Amino acid sequence: MVLLHSRTVARLALTQVLFLHEFSGRSAPVTDIMRFISEYYLKKDYLEDFDSAYNIKLHNRYFLRLSEFAINKLDILDEHIIKHASCKTDILHLSLLRAGVAELMCSGGKDVPVVVVLNEFTNITASFACNAGFVNSVLHVVASSLNLDQDNAKKD
Repeated sequence: MVLLHSRTVARLALTQVLFLHEFSGRSAPVTDIMRFISEYYLKKDYLEDFDSAYNIKLHNRYFLRLSEFAINKLDILDEHIIKHASCKTDILHLSLLRAGVAELMCSGGKDVPVVVVLNEFTNITASFACNAGFVNSVLHVVASSLNLDQDNAKKD
């Protein structure tokens, strides 16, 4: 069974927005993609698509914040990925990496600890039966290059 949190759902939704944006050849209006994804996750019955007993809603504000950041900084995200990925990636891995780098840059390790971002995207990547080790290692190196404290814990 998958354990979902509202921010996990936001991360998954962000990955899907980035995937669809790239899949469309960047021709589909991003606002339409974001609205489509947001509406899907705000439906009461979306969890039927997951092996989850939890009624977790999308953290819509977080999703919108990350999505807008990612789309506006797409070239910068890609620079970090190209610099640290050892090979060209497929569209799914690229979307996962863009989403992870966007969250690292957007939160700066303050809003969300770096280790949480790394773990979340490792788990999301594994749920797609993709190379989670590759995504984790690239995100780890990007976090280091951004001088983010990877041992931080969120302080209240």
